[in-house]
Amino acid sequence: MALNALGRHVVLVGFMGSGKTSLGRQLGDRLDRSFLDLDAAIEERAGKSIPELFAERGEDEFRRIEEHAVRVALAAPDPSVIALGGGAVTSEETRRRIADHFVVLCEVDVDLAWRRALGTDRPLARDEQEFQRLYEARGPLYRQVADAVANDPDAAALAAAGITWERGGLDRLGELVPGDGPTALVADANVMGIYGARAQEALGPRLQTTHELPAGEGAKETGVVARLWSELRLDRAGTVVALGGGCTTDVGGFAAATYLRGVPWVAVPTTLVG
Repeated sequence: MALNALGRHVVLVGFMGSGKTSLGRQLGDRLDRSFLDLDAAIEERAGKSIPELFAERGEDEFRRIEEHAVRVALAAPDPSVIALGGGAVTSEETRRRIADHFVVLCEVDVDLAWRRALGTDRPLARDEQEFQRLYEARGPLYRQVADAVANDPDAAALAAAGITWERGGLDRLGELVPGDGPTALVADANVMGIYGARAQEALGPRLQTTHELPAGEGAKETGVVARLWSELRLDRAGTVVALGGGCTTDVGGFAAATYLRGVPWVAVPTTLVG
């Protein structure tokens, strides 16, 4: 499987109703890539809707049409974000072709997927028991081809860049910050209000001081950095923990690098830019 999406297409797979199209559009914006909804492309080329194609040609013929559409999409020279239909992975050929690209699985609970499908014209969402059977049957195929699992554009973009993350990491901050020396927590007021209490609790007795910075670009002022230098009480074994977006992590890293000829620091980004 691909380690990241550099030079490759990002392919979104998942059951119907998992939000691939919405995620794909947002992810395309994050990565500055074009987005292709494969079902929409098939409908445009055929001049008919997916339900009409199913009714007229049957599922087997539709899968052959879908395989061809996948081949054409993946042959495009410029890397893009491509959302496949829910059943595309049932094709061995399609699974083999997307293996050369970065595949993101959009997961969805079967009950939520059914609620989203109700009242639509999806040809394979007319009987709840059959719907659930398809969900169970396709699950292993999705997991087989996926390089990452993500349901929001920031997480998908990080995965596509080859960056891993861990859910619940903030609550384990005390053990994740290297060493056993004291720490100083740096964040702006907004982030401190949302995550500060959890971060302080996680750092526990290692937390020596807490420092609030102005939000946004206002943090990148020499006066702000000078105040931070004067407030820090760390020794050379201490660590600056910068919690927040790009401005906070920039300032936290710079302050740490220039305090006591440099002390360790840890970035805890809350945004993709951070």
